[in-house]
Amino acid sequence: MKTTFDGASTDSLGHFRFHTRQAGTLPLVVTLLGYQPQEQMVKLDGKPQRFIFTLKEARNQLGAVTITSGTFEAGGDKRNTVFSSRDVVTTAGASADVAGALNTMPGTTRNGEEGRLFVRGGAAGETRQYLDGVPLQSPYNASVSGVPARGRFSPMLFKGMAFSTGGYSAEYGQALSAIVALQSEDLAPETQTGISLLSLGALSLSHQQRYERSSVAVTGDYMNMRPYFGVVPQRLLTAFQSSGGSVALRQRTGAAGMVKVYGALNQQRMGVRQPEAEWEGGRPVNLEANNVYLNTTFRSPLRRGWSVQTGAAATRDVQTARIAVRDTQTHQVSDQARRELEQSIVGRMVLTNDSASSYWNLKLGVEGLVQRNQQGYEFAPRILCFAFRSGAWPRLLSLTLLSATSLWAGWAAAPNTPACCSAGMLPRAWRWRIR
Repeated sequence: MKTTFDGASTDSLGHFRFHTRQAGTLPLVVTLLGYQPQEQMVKLDGKPQRFIFTLKEARNQLGAVTITSGTFEAGGDKRNTVFSSRDVVTTAGASADVAGALNTMPGTTRNGEEGRLFVRGGAAGETRQYLDGVPLQSPYNASVSGVPARGRFSPMLFKGMAFSTGGYSAEYGQALSAIVALQSEDLAPETQTGISLLSLGALSLSHQQRYERSSVAVTGDYMNMRPYFGVVPQRLLTAFQSSGGSVALRQRTGAAGMVKVYGALNQQRMGVRQPEAEWEGGRPVNLEANNVYLNTTFRSPLRRGWSVQTGAAATRDVQTARIAVRDTQTHQVSDQARRELEQSIVGRMVLTNDSASSYWNLKLGVEGLVQRNQQGYEFAPRILCFAFRSGAWPRLLSLTLLSATSLWAGWAAAPNTPACCSAGMLPRAWRWRIR
């Protein structure tokens, strides 16, 4: 059996004839550089067949341009720089911190006293960070003035960290300077247990269990640098203690869907002596911080080229800073305290259609944020306390549909009034409200 194919194009792109001895139904594919390929199923019955194909022009597009320096890659298709966890821990001067590694990129401003990410002269809060597409409200650990802060998450948690100083899509419209998109690992590659012991007084235990379609990872760590300070005296730090743990659950749904749940708890204690002329050896400052974070995300492909990525995150961060003060008359030393409470819940959903056209894709999204900030100051003989609550209701991409803001403030002269109480509980309080 012998089949003859005779093909031609109406605009003289080519005329082809070939023979085959195969039988059955097979695909016939026509491709040409600069045109969209076409495919047609052909039934081979041993008789000559003739086909005429009209090819459509395709958009000329160069492939991904990769600029390599060490292991950093800049993809021309994404217009951002992608870091891996190995890049972060091997970058000189980064101290295995995500913000420290990103501070080596062009456009950033290195600030040794802050340790945070400053881009093009903007504040650290103008660089928005996202974990699996959900905004991070408190990406840095607590710190005092003059001591650099570190990122709250270990770089080994992520499979990729995308950094962009411009050209990002409307779904990141709230970022003024730059975005840092952190993508956590999916399923754990294998079952393993890890033990880490550092000479600075740190102990870390971890275990990850891999199943067929799911994985569980549990970590716990503790650090106390007082013994180290006893051997190597410090001028700035007088105490540093931290403890925490995390749990990461991963579950595959369907052929390509994934559910991720991540929770972390961290407690931190820090003692610092800040240089000051009136205090011999520095003014004592103590900081206590507790942070709880929970993140849940889901992604899955839908029908007709649509896919969904949704998630929600809750954060509770409490910081209490105490600074020593000395009375100018009695020279008695006392403490002044400042307590900050931040609570937030943020939710996000993004629908993406990559098959709408070969020239562009379609993204629709909605985001909601409810946030409550409260600050209290305790200093003899008065206590000042005020709270700030804000809520941003769902918005479409970067267009705010509805927002509301409320502000409460209060003052009391009673020295026994507890710090950080609401304005309505103060004996003599005044308040205003803006909506």
